[in-house]
Amino acid sequence: TCEKLMAKEKNEQGKAKVSFNPKGRTIDGKPNCFHCKKSGPIARHCFKNPESPNYKAPKLDGASAATPTANTAVYLATQAPNEQEENHLLNFDGTNLIKEPVFCGEVKATAVIDTGAAVTVISPDLLKKTQFIQQPWDGSGIILTNGSRVMPLGAAEILVTHKNRSVKGKAIVMAMSGMELLMGNDFLAQFGSIRINYQAEKPLLTIGDFPLAAISLPAEEESEATVLVSNERQEIPAYSIKPVSAKVSSKMEGACVLKPSNSLMATTSLSTGHAIVQNDLENIPVANLSPKSVWLEKGVTLGTLEEFQEGENAEESNEASGEDRVEK
Repeated sequence: TCEKLMAKEKNEQGKAKVSFNPKGRTIDGKPNCFHCKKSGPIARHCFKNPESPNYKAPKLDGASAATPTANTAVYLATQAPNEQEENHLLNFDGTNLIKEPVFCGEVKATAVIDTGAAVTVISPDLLKKTQFIQQPWDGSGIILTNGSRVMPLGAAEILVTHKNRSVKGKAIVMAMSGMELLMGNDFLAQFGSIRINYQAEKPLLTIGDFPLAAISLPAEEESEATVLVSNERQEIPAYSIKPVSAKVSSKMEGACVLKPSNSLMATTSLSTGHAIVQNDLENIPVANLSPKSVWLEKGVTLGTLEEFQEGENAEESNEASGEDRVEK
């Protein structure tokens, strides 16, 4: 009887072991995926789970699968119909876009101002021209407005200068057709307030109180006069004076009276001051009256030149001194 009881107990233990099926695992102990309901990787590593870093999106026109995870949006963009032929991930219709000339590092570029984009995008061609280094992309993928998911080629810490204002941050590297740089809200927010005037002949972008299109452009108040223009791009430290290479629009004989540009002073806090200069001058001192460094762009009108007439100036000074004596 004792042997029968032991045999019965072993038989029941064997049945219980075979029928044991732990929740979320197979009989042999492998985990079940709660997304695809198959054994193997768990849901956060499943190749069919869009929230997984291992997610493999369906291939489009033979393109390699992307592996994005989060919902980072880049607007005003559509995926190229054939990536193998175009080699561009983003296609733009530049008809109604707001474009601004900028410096990416020390390289001149044209930036699209996109207040609807969450991130800033730089093309591989522009990145190669700069001193910035492309790094592997360790973030999530990008969701385009058409719902397509793409993976950036990489990322880079870049510096963008618009007139006398500079911002920096991480930009994603993606091939774009007809565009070098797309400035999204991550960069635009660093400028502070941004306003767009669509009633002008072309959209006018304004940062703070100064219209960007007015900064560093030649002054128009005396377009017929002989103007003095900066001949190089210079950074002028705060509260300092720095000589800047300059050239005149037309040659004048003898000494000239230099009158500083009012618009340059109003928009950048830079001024040459009133001075008597020679017509063959090559450098002109420019003062920065602001508490921060300011970039003076090449081709900016520094002021206007007028012929120096000693007799008239002497009479004016005598009249002024006479008026002072009368008042006393």
